[in-house]
Formats: sequence, C-alpha cells, structure tokens
Amino acid sequence: MTEHIRREVLRMGMGIALLGLIEFLVLALIRKQLLSVLIGAIIGCLTAWLYFFILGAAVEQPQKRGRYLFLYLVRFGVIAAMAYWVLTDPRIDALAAILPLVFPRLLILLRARRGQI
Repeated sequence: MTEHIRREVLRMGMGIALLGLIEFLVLALIRKQLLSVLIGAIIGCLTAWLYFFILGAAVEQPQKRGRYLFLYLVRFGVIAAMAYWVLTDPRIDALAAILPLVFPRLLILLRARRGQI
C-alpha cells in the first residue's frame, strides 16, 4: 500500500472510531443496554474500517481487473457475513453494528464539504 493510501485508511479509522464512540454513548443512553450496544458498535466500526481498508487495497492498482473484482466480492462478503451475524445473535445490538457502515461515506462527505478532498 502506498503511503498516501495508508494515511487515508488510518485517518478514516480514527474518524470511524470517533463516530463509533458518539454512537455508543447515544445508543447506550437511549437503549439502556450497555454491553450489547458496545459489542455492536465495536463490530460495526471494525467492519466499516476493514471495508475501507480493502477498498484502499483495491484502488491502489485498478489496472489489475481480476484483483479488483476479487476484492470487491470480499468487501461485500465481509458486510454480508457481519450483517447475518449481528441479525441472528440476540446478544448484539443490530442497529449499533449496522449503523457504522455509513460512517466512511459520512466522513468522506464531511471532508469534501470542508475542502479536504
């Protein structure tokens, strides 16, 4: 991975973690289920970061079409596996796990509006 992509992945990870903390605090107060919300937020944030990490690896060499397609399928496979897991396990708050999947898009939108992209 190039230094620029590595830096963007790290920056996105920090943003996802910050939004995950805010999400945890809000949902824990609303739902009053501290442990299930915490587990869901951690799983969701890790999945969102892993998705962005794989995306960074995919766009690094877009000319390798087979590699790009494979990583595209891996990204969505990770999302599908996580969604199935959190929707079937009653110990995990599904909303807290699925909500962080929009965090990378939200962070990109916020950075674009501030002129950082």
